[in-house]
Amino acid sequence: AGDVSQVSAIRADLRAGSIGTANGASSIGERFILGGGTMRGFAYGGFGPHDGTQALGGNSFAVARFDVQFPRAFGESAWLMPGLHADFGSLWGLDNTGAGLVDDSAKLRGSVGVTLSAKMQSGWVSLSLSNPVISEASDESQLLQLGLYTRF
Repeated sequence: AGDVSQVSAIRADLRAGSIGTANGASSIGERFILGGGTMRGFAYGGFGPHDGTQALGGNSFAVARFDVQFPRAFGESAWLMPGLHADFGSLWGLDNTGAGLVDDSAKLRGSVGVTLSAKMQSGWVSLSLSNPVISEASDESQLLQLGLYTRF
């Protein structure tokens, strides 16, 4: 069967945050507004509490990202690496819901997709094709996303 580390690389990433204000309600500039950089398959401001078409962000979020990469799919020293991914999470919580007019509850969102990464001199360039599989009618998707990664 062989060593699994020679065939694939598995990574899981958990991201979470919560904001609290000392006095009064938080403003839109103080809340988390998430997108593809946090959860692939969704546009920036594309999920979470909305007031009609306006993204309001949220005071709390939690996202789990899972990646399976195949570093030797194109040969031992290939610079291209295909992969699969799945992201699940939620963005919720407002200090003021307009007397209940805005739904700020924690609703699960999720996406799955494929990734193709290219190794460059200063890091990685990654192209993801993602499909939201758990979403709300007001969510805005972004199927294709480009990511640039480097370490300092």
